[in-house]
Amino acid sequence: MFHAPITRKEMWRRTVLLILFTSLITAVLLFVILDLKVTAEVNLVKENLKKIEKTKECRTCNLFGADLQQVDLQQVDLQEANLHKANLKGVNLKRANLKDVDLFAADLRKANLKGANLEKANMHQINLEQSNLQLANLRETNLYRANMQEANLQGADLFGAELGEAKLQKAIFRDANLQNVDLFAADLRKSNLQGANLQEVDFYKADLEFANLQGANLQSSNLQRANLVGANLVGANLVGANLQGTDLQRTDLRSANLHRANLQGANLHRANLQGANLRNANLQEAILRNINLQGTDFQGSVIQGAQFQGTKFKGAIWVNGKKCRDSLGQCLQ
Repeated sequence: MFHAPITRKEMWRRTVLLILFTSLITAVLLFVILDLKVTAEVNLVKENLKKIEKTKECRTCNLFGADLQQVDLQQVDLQEANLHKANLKGVNLKRANLKDVDLFAADLRKANLKGANLEKANMHQINLEQSNLQLANLRETNLYRANMQEANLQGADLFGAELGEAKLQKAIFRDANLQNVDLFAADLRKSNLQGANLQEVDFYKADLEFANLQGANLQSSNLQRANLVGANLVGANLVGANLQGTDLQRTDLRSANLHRANLQGANLHRANLQGANLRNANLQEAILRNINLQGTDFQGSVIQGAQFQGTKFKGAIWVNGKKCRDSLGQCLQ
């Protein structure tokens, strides 16, 4: 039987149909595989939840996106577990072991993490608003861009933690250890850091407006270009701290130790420096207008270009060791 030759147009049509059919079959297979995978993961999460309720232990287990709101996790051992985007809102995790856990973008609002071990955990973009983290171990934890507004971290250990760009408004860090912590551009407005260890902390461009830093140890910390307007730094240790270009307007620095601190270009307008130690400090181009300097010690400090308009010098100890009377001129006599 004679068969007419297939035209180029017909061949093109058949090729297109074959490609479309193959693509459809591939899509269906991928959907089935994905559905099976999701189902398997859901079942695995359910099994892991049962294990937790029964044994209080589930190391390295997968709890991705799990809803754990109704689960009692007090003293649970979840070391190295995957809790990525999990819902732990209001959950009791008191003294839980969460070392090396992945809590990326998880919801722990109002959770109880008192005494919990979160060392080296990934808590990037986590929500810890109003949570209780008293005495928790957060050493070397990743809390970059975390939301910790009004969280209680009293006595917590955050040595070497990453808190860059974190939201920490009204958070409590009283007596906490934040040595070597990165707080770059963090929002710490009205936070309580009273008595905290803040040695060698990076506060570059951080917002500490009206923060309470009374008695805090800020030795060798970087506060360059930070906002400390209205902050309480009474009795704070700022030895060797970098405050270059920092806004310290109306800041309370009574009895603060600023020995060897770099205050070049800092704005201290209307700040309270009574009894402060500014020995060997760099005050070049600093704004020190309308300040009461009674008992302030400037011995050995560098003051070239500093502005002192409206400032009261009575009782201050000047650069040359002379005790001031009423004006700058009388300090030099």
